Amino acid sequence: MNTKKTSTKNAARATPPRPLSIRSFNLDSASSEECSRAALILNYTHESSVALLKAFDLARAERAGRLQASRGMTTDEEQDLLRAMLVTVASGLDSMLKQLIGDALPGIAHNDSQARRGLERFLSHKIRFETETDEKVRDRDFLARVLASAQPSQTVITEYITELKRHSLQSAEELSRTVSAFGLQPNDVGIDFESLRAIFDTRNKIIHELDINFDSPRRSRNLRQKTAMINQSNILLEVGEKILIAVDRKVKAQE
Repeated sequence: MNTKKTSTKNAARATPPRPLSIRSFNLDSASSEECSRAALILNYTHESSVALLKAFDLARAERAGRLQASRGMTTDEEQDLLRAMLVTVASGLDSMLKQLIGDALPGIAHNDSQARRGLERFLSHKIRFETETDEKVRDRDFLARVLASAQPSQTVITEYITELKRHSLQSAEELSRTVSAFGLQPNDVGIDFESLRAIFDTRNKIIHELDINFDSPRRSRNLRQKTAMINQSNILLEVGEKILIAVDRKVKAQE
């Protein structure tokens, strides 16, 4: 009998699986000035999500010690910490992207051929006057502002940035739109529409419905699993990091 193999197997069985945690933040490669503030926002988003997960674990451990029993089902307060973690990550991603649009897009939109196509589509929509709707009247005002400005090109970029930042970027569609504005392909930065739609659906239920399950006879709140909430938070954080790195490369390519 091979005692070495047996002992190795027993050790493997005895070693508990590592608990899930928030992914580590490592953006040494995103070093351009244009991406620095966005990187800082994403870093703080990581730190806040780690703190909320730690608060959840501490609350669970404290309750188990106080009751001198197994932890059992999570309490409403513990559930709220998991919900807050995902909401914080989604909000941080939104903030990071808007910062990135304001700081990095102006230098990319004119000089990068793929990004320029997005700017051209924006302009094409703005100067099309088929009907006399309120929207088209506003679009004519836009054209007048551009032509009358001392720096038409800068005015166009300012209007473009305002348009991109006008809505919440906390949806798969808006993420894709933002990525395209930088001349990037969604697949290149890890935008999986199905998984992201599910994550933002969870976020919307928490924000807009307080996570109440109206189909339940007691109208109880949806029970969120720690593992699932960590996984969803990590997916958003990873997408943010990939976008930031890809945009940083675009910025450096213009130098």
